[in-house]
Amino acid sequence: MGSSILEYLWLLAHVTAENPGDDGKSLGIVEHGNSGINEQNAADLGRSRDATLTNLERLEAGNYIERSAAVGRAYEYKVQLSRVTSGPNIRVLERPIVAGARLPSPRGK
Repeated sequence: MGSSILEYLWLLAHVTAENPGDDGKSLGIVEHGNSGINEQNAADLGRSRDATLTNLERLEAGNYIERSAAVGRAYEYKVQLSRVTSGPNIRVLERPIVAGARLPSPRGK
């Protein structure tokens, strides 16, 4: 995700509706599906429109967001609200971490 994190967080903060996807993932509709998000996003983050579009393309390539072309040079955005991740390096905690709780040390030490 890298430098695209700010755009992702901005999109999450501007979700106005939720739509369960066909694959079980929950999608957040950004700003009621209105287009023109690119300029607003860039202005709020203090970035150029081109930099914002590049980061949004990265988010789309990483399946963090979905975007569809709208009228003109605009897009409508949906953001993944839940992602299922699996792999050999993923560790699932059996209980939530409580503030101040002592965590087990690595390798059972």
